[in-house]
Amino acid sequence: MLTNTSSEAIYLPIKFTYTTDTFVNHTNISYVGNSQLIKSIEDGMFKEEFTYDGDKLLRSVESQKTSPTNWTVRNSYTYALNVNGDITRKNQFHADTLLIGYWLANYNSSRKIVKIESYNVVKSIGTLNRKMEFEYDAAGNIKTAAITSYYGTTPSVSTYSYEYDNKNGIFKHVKNQLLLFSNTKWAAHQANNMLKEFSGETVVTAANEYNEYNTSGYPTKFANIDPTASTAPVNIVVDYTIR
Repeated sequence: MLTNTSSEAIYLPIKFTYTTDTFVNHTNISYVGNSQLIKSIEDGMFKEEFTYDGDKLLRSVESQKTSPTNWTVRNSYTYALNVNGDITRKNQFHADTLLIGYWLANYNSSRKIVKIESYNVVKSIGTLNRKMEFEYDAAGNIKTAAITSYYGTTPSVSTYSYEYDNKNGIFKHVKNQLLLFSNTKWAAHQANNMLKEFSGETVVTAANEYNEYNTSGYPTKFANIDPTASTAPVNIVVDYTIR
């Protein structure tokens, strides 16, 4: 859907189509009015809908499709924001009443997220499960990510680095990208598009077949490949709306 064709147009992704040799799936993203704020994210099984006060995020509700016409609420979330309106805390409630976990986020002076800590409160209050720490390159892409897991008796750390193209990032203009953080790898506040993810010298994820861009330099088709597995690549087509 195209609504503006000027050179200053803002591209917002509205649909991802994922295809392998065995399945086809979709993720649809809608926005609030004519803004760049995410209203809902929906695939074939789940959807999350967001509520705002102006441009300040208040709440979201996650539902699961239980029949072709029925959705059942699984979890709800509330948010705390800093003075810039960035998310600093996300609380997760089961059945809309039981707090089962939360995460905390910290930002640098450029409003880039530098740390996320996830906590579980079901078994004991404030149990730290995972910490993710990020460093950025000059373009504003995540350069390295250090992920510390606390599930075992000894914390384990995994470190990843990334390589990018020099084109416009798919989510470049989405205002609340952090809402997409757990939904898609390519939504982590990037200015450009990830080509490869490394663990040490090993490529663990490759999205390096960006074989189609539109005339404004946004990807419209690419392949996501796991070089460590024998699974087929996931071919991804991106549709945009233009503000």
